[in-house]
Amino acid sequence: MRNFLFSAAVVPLVAAGPVWASEVLVENRSNNDIYVARAYQKWKGDLATEGWTKIAPNGSHTFTAPDADRMYLRIEKKNKEVTFVKHQSFAFWPVREDRFTVSKPYDEASVRILKWGDKLEHSHNIRKDGALPKGWENRRFFHVGDGKLHLHIDPD
Repeated sequence: MRNFLFSAAVVPLVAAGPVWASEVLVENRSNNDIYVARAYQKWKGDLATEGWTKIAPNGSHTFTAPDADRMYLRIEKKNKEVTFVKHQSFAFWPVREDRFTVSKPYDEASVRILKWGDKLEHSHNIRKDGALPKGWENRRFFHVGDGKLHLHIDPD
């Protein structure tokens, strides 16, 4: 009986990872903490906005999103908006001073679920364009665009 040596070219199958169309490195060069909230015009799953990510002085954080999500950011330092000359396309989303998210139920596009608190333990539902409850307000976020972006916040 003959023994045949069977060989095959093995091509590893590597699942392609997500292609990040928006990648923003926010670097805090100031002497104060800064806070960043994110918003997604096309929703990130059921999520519309989330905040806040604290970036300490001399720290940095990278935010990423696929282009389909159209990511927007709001950066605050000393409770004031930080703006950038090259980013003048704005949209408004609800925010709170403490940790928060705004999402929608998977089965009802006309309802928004507002959550807040250290563990997002508080919740309030509103109609899509309904009045915001006490402690919430609409603030503007800037569109970050596509590709890699490096933003730095300098001292006053």
